[in-house]
Amino acid sequence: MRRNRQVIRMVSLMLGLLRGERLSVPGLADKFQVRRETIYRDLRALEELGFPISGDFRGFKSRPRLQEGYKAKLVPIPFTMPELVATCFSATLTEHLTGTNLHGALQDAIAKIKSHVPTKTLPLLNAAREVFGSFKKGYKDYRPHRETLARLLQTMLERRRCRVTYQSPNRSHPTQFTIDPYRLFEFDGSLYLFAHIPKHNQVITLAIDRILSLDPTEDSYTIPAAFSFERLRDEAFGVVHGEPMTVKIRFRKDQVPYVKERIWHPAQTFKDLPNGDTIMTFRAGGEFEIMRWVLGWGSAAKVVAPRFLRTIIRDEAKAMLMSRKGKGI
Repeated sequence: MRRNRQVIRMVSLMLGLLRGERLSVPGLADKFQVRRETIYRDLRALEELGFPISGDFRGFKSRPRLQEGYKAKLVPIPFTMPELVATCFSATLTEHLTGTNLHGALQDAIAKIKSHVPTKTLPLLNAAREVFGSFKKGYKDYRPHRETLARLLQTMLERRRCRVTYQSPNRSHPTQFTIDPYRLFEFDGSLYLFAHIPKHNQVITLAIDRILSLDPTEDSYTIPAAFSFERLRDEAFGVVHGEPMTVKIRFRKDQVPYVKERIWHPAQTFKDLPNGDTIMTFRAGGEFEIMRWVLGWGSAAKVVAPRFLRTIIRDEAKAMLMSRKGKGI
């Protein structure tokens, strides 16, 4: 792991020098969480490899750059077959984003990789692309939102505050507000954004396809150290947030193997019962998504706790039955 971190540092440093980026030793040390002496050691290693590194006008290398007029011949980076196969697999994971820059850019990257691998490897690479397939159902079509997504990604990279027009499903008219876009993520075939609302100083979840317009402002923002994507992710059962609650669900023994083979929530635990049933316990918010999930198991799932959730699901099941009464199944 230590060796891998050094390689990543040196490749990043080399590319930054070749691109003419304005680098600084303190900034690099902070970026990679190492001492400044480590960065200076990496610079000396690059010099030994033939990169003529100079400093500022006084010769200090705290702001390293390549000597004027230097042009390097980049050596192709070798890829192992497992790395190529993994790249092909990752491409299938974005097929539901066809028509967006996320999917298109990945396809372009694979084409560039293909042009740099040894000729003898090409048949294996082409075969690897035929190994995997996408089998997503119920996903959203993001082609109508490709411009919004591209603009959002650019503003997130530049850390620029945005003005958005958003259509919530439970409102008759769209609303406008300012956001600091913190983290983009995918859940169940859909793209969502954790965004900070400066006016109310709170983080909310936005569905990308419901953003009608997005306009970057000249104002910048910083993501506070207290923000935790993992905490927000784990506090909810799905994407709908609410007060976390301890949920206990009893599953019938014939469904136990199917329940246990998946991670439904990172904090889930199981307690097996003498008759073969099991009780799954987790702590999360979002009662609507939990209710919908439990109902999907039919009579094989029974809510043990909390009591109010059991009542909500019971009432929903009764309403479903009444809606079909006299109409047949």
